[in-house]
Amino acid sequence: MDLQDLFYYDSSWRIIICKRCSVVPQTNVARHIRQHHNSMRAFKTADIKLFERSFDHLPLIRDTDEIFRTVRPLPIAHPLRFLSVFQDGICCLLCQDDRDRYVCRGRTAIEDHLKKVHEQPLRQPGRRRRGEVGGIKGLAQAGLVRTPVTCQTLFHGSRCRYFIVETCGAHEQVEESPSGSDVGTNATNLGSVSVQTGLEDLIDLQLAQKENEISAMSDQASLTTNLLSPDHRHQSQWLRVTEWPRFLEPYRHELAEVAALVSLPNPAKSYKLGSPGSSEALLSILLGSLSRVIARSRSSLRDGKLNAFDQHRLNSFIAGRSSRKPLIHNLRDDTYQKYSRVLQHLMCYLFRLAWLKSGPRLHYRLTEGQAVAMTDAVRTASEMSSVSGNGQSPDHSEELKKRLDDKCLVLMVSLLDHKLYGDVYDSIVISFLAVMGIRRDATSGNAQKLFEAAEFTPKLSALIKMGQLLVAERALLAVELDEADVPAYALEEMQDRFMTKDSRSPISWSLKLRAYGKAVKDNTTSLGHIIWSDDSEILSYKKMHFSMAGLRGLVSAEVEAAQNQLASLLLVPPDTERKDVVPQLSLRSVVGDPSESAPGWNFTCHPRNEVLHGHRRWILDRILKETFLRRDFFENEQTAKWRLQTVGRYLSTVNAFLERLLLLVCLFT
Repeated sequence: MDLQDLFYYDSSWRIIICKRCSVVPQTNVARHIRQHHNSMRAFKTADIKLFERSFDHLPLIRDTDEIFRTVRPLPIAHPLRFLSVFQDGICCLLCQDDRDRYVCRGRTAIEDHLKKVHEQPLRQPGRRRRGEVGGIKGLAQAGLVRTPVTCQTLFHGSRCRYFIVETCGAHEQVEESPSGSDVGTNATNLGSVSVQTGLEDLIDLQLAQKENEISAMSDQASLTTNLLSPDHRHQSQWLRVTEWPRFLEPYRHELAEVAALVSLPNPAKSYKLGSPGSSEALLSILLGSLSRVIARSRSSLRDGKLNAFDQHRLNSFIAGRSSRKPLIHNLRDDTYQKYSRVLQHLMCYLFRLAWLKSGPRLHYRLTEGQAVAMTDAVRTASEMSSVSGNGQSPDHSEELKKRLDDKCLVLMVSLLDHKLYGDVYDSIVISFLAVMGIRRDATSGNAQKLFEAAEFTPKLSALIKMGQLLVAERALLAVELDEADVPAYALEEMQDRFMTKDSRSPISWSLKLRAYGKAVKDNTTSLGHIIWSDDSEILSYKKMHFSMAGLRGLVSAEVEAAQNQLASLLLVPPDTERKDVVPQLSLRSVVGDPSESAPGWNFTCHPRNEVLHGHRRWILDRILKETFLRRDFFENEQTAKWRLQTVGRYLSTVNAFLERLLLLVCLFT
């Protein structure tokens, strides 16, 4: 037997089941194999470890205690595959919660439970009165237990706990008491799962089972973020390209703390710069230095310290080549403030994550040069904090400030100089961009969402533009430090090393991501693409043009097609009037509430729209009531087996109708 054949992954409960042992392993997979299935040493240790790592991508519940607490199927659930099924279970009817009902397989265990938990005065062994039934039958007659029930258990040993599952037979009979009353109909019973006489009852059972599976995944569904939709049709290609979900998924429960790493210090809070060791004071000093560095870079370009050739080279993202246009640096002050804020967020992120080691432990790897530059900058800021206000001469203060600015410039440029041959998130700049991609969703309270392409590309542009300015100033500093004879030498060397599209650097990654984001943005309908002619007879969208006559014809044809599709979805026979089948609805009487922002709420939930209440089961109830529809949709009514082809065609019609409805909404708005 191969290792792959030993285990089964149950995606509903997120557990692994050993097929041969018919239990959930109470240790990790590798240890379970070594202890129970490798007595003949058929599997090598390396192969076992490699096989165990193949489960790393699965959202497993790995803690045995958590499995014991959370995996509690409802009694109407089907048996879990590959777990042993027992038909001799005994269920306590005094336990109130269906999920927590005590189930065992022995008389002693159930009697101990009734005595200790429910304080039932059970008769002692000995002679019974005439007609009195003893043992398990006596407990069942007294309405204390139900037996037999079908049950399973996840574990053996001290963690063994049985739970009821649906019986395998379609019409399992329950044991009756001598009085002829069905024990399962007792008022305290958990609800019979045995006798399902009607098709509607079977459908309700299927729905309940599905709800049970959904509740099993409630922990996953209740996360504060939906990083990727489980439906491939709804997945965001932008998020798949950025790989943000992969990076942020381990921290999905603490996204608010992750987002706080990039937050700027509160300007209303006063910091005592003379307090050595104050982290916020050091951060404020570093942010002030960064602002001076950016202003110095703008001034250097404005004063022509880099000539036209250098500015053409600075604006190029191709190694060894200059751009046709020089770098555009004469931007508005408010634009520079907005762009500078991105670098300030980066400084906060670097200082808190890499220096203070605070907050969630996000993945990053600093190069040796980055670590040295960060240490020099923070120590210089600490020195400046300690001497501030101590009566130092202005010349000494300016010298210290200039030294701090140079250290800060070297630090920020070193963050861009990072060759990425492994995980791109080794770069702290790229991990910073992922954190900047988290935004607060106004419709979900404290829930966190991720920026889409159109909203995030300006931040990438800000990082790239500020990176160009810093590289220009770093080239001038290289001459000042005798690292180069002229700025052009240092500039060209830095450009080719980490400022081009193919340089495997954070800027290279940002350029590629920005290009993809702009392509997504350009192909997304937004304001500014729709133009009307002066006589309002021609409508232009990008390179497409429509006349009003043609547009009216298009709308008329699409409305008629949508009405026909809707009639098909409502299961209206061709020879039947729609009004005889579909509930009458006056659109004028429909009431909505735009201020309601609860997830899943829409106008059908409004209390005044009573005619729309119960809409979720309208089609299902219609299928169950009409004989011809049951013949079409069910292959076997006795077992509620659906015709998959018919259901598939119906769902395809639903998708086609929604696409056409979206088109009509766009046309009318």
